[in-house]
Amino acid sequence: MKNFLAFVILLISLIPLTGEAQWTRTSLPDFGDIQTLTILGGNILAIDIGGVIYRSSDSGASWTKQLGSRTRTTFCNFATIDGQIFAPLYGSGIFVSFDSGVNWTLQNSSFPITTTVALATSGPYLFAGTSYDDQDGIYHSAVYRSIDSGISWTPVSSGLDTSGPLYALQVIDTNLFASNNGVYRSTDNGKSWISVTKHNAFSFAVISSSLFLGTSDSGIFRSTDNGDHWIAVSNGLPGNYTDVWNFAVLDTLLFAATLSGGPTGNVFLSTDFGAHWINEDSGLAANDVKSVAVNHAFVFAGTGNSGLWRRPLSDFFAPSSVSFPQIAGHSIQISQSGDHLFANDEGLPIEIRTSNILGAEVLSQQASGALDVDLSALPAGVYFAVIEAGNDRQVKRIAVVH
Repeated sequence: MKNFLAFVILLISLIPLTGEAQWTRTSLPDFGDIQTLTILGGNILAIDIGGVIYRSSDSGASWTKQLGSRTRTTFCNFATIDGQIFAPLYGSGIFVSFDSGVNWTLQNSSFPITTTVALATSGPYLFAGTSYDDQDGIYHSAVYRSIDSGISWTPVSSGLDTSGPLYALQVIDTNLFASNNGVYRSTDNGKSWISVTKHNAFSFAVISSSLFLGTSDSGIFRSTDNGDHWIAVSNGLPGNYTDVWNFAVLDTLLFAATLSGGPTGNVFLSTDFGAHWINEDSGLAANDVKSVAVNHAFVFAGTGNSGLWRRPLSDFFAPSSVSFPQIAGHSIQISQSGDHLFANDEGLPIEIRTSNILGAEVLSQQASGALDVDLSALPAGVYFAVIEAGNDRQVKRIAVVH
């Protein structure tokens, strides 16, 4: 297993994951600056810098304005509890929708959380992170907690450095994280906080037990022990990156939106928990991607000056149908079509063992002569198949894109 895992890691570093880029601009009205994107069920929700919420139910082909312009907003995020969707609009307050984002209502307009920039949920709790700078340039930040879906709020900022800007909140297991002059962690639903790193953070992401941190000046970091320890995972990011604005996650696929300061280097993909990153913005006519989102059909990129773009998820991997070249001295014929991997060795017993990018076996199947492996139950991502028949053994990188 250790040898196979080492081989998998070597393959990841050597094999390109993508073909020619095919980014296209969507029909989202051109206000320009798309601050926030999220996928909720079959809908995509977007917020532009003018505080307008847009909704698409056809993967971005068409858009409907669901909440009119309020005031200039900033980076924020959506949150959900029991079918309710919450959206913070900076300067206006927190809005709630009970019908998948079609209609929105200001929640508790008497409570002055009008500077909310981040939301998070944990069990029955809704958390709101607020931040603003006064006329002297001094920041004032805080975290609030609600047990009744935003009707009433309790301040829970003990231990936080409230003099710095707050950008994001994230929950993993029973831990709540806040980016606030570094990163702080609460294990008691916000009652108390401790500092876990001094890296200035813009964004968080979670895959399994891994917590990712996008910083303002140091790339990306990962923790697998709830923030006690962090390792840098920026291999492949440009040396001139300045900000990691946003992440998007689909199964084990991790996308990052960065501001590199150059014409490219704004959308990156990692398929191995951040160990390696590949630039995926070729053909994207924008150099300031501020938000990303992904569903099983498309990857979306919200820009600061060029609207919203999308690209088929299948573009990032192998074609949906591929016949692997016959290797000299090898008798196994191998091909992939959609969610099926085929192998044939003229009547010999054949076995296919499929492993994920961490080397863990996820599928194993045997047959005589011909073998059809159904991959549809696997999460979208990159896998490695070991095909053996007689004395012949081959390893192929395959992509699963539903």
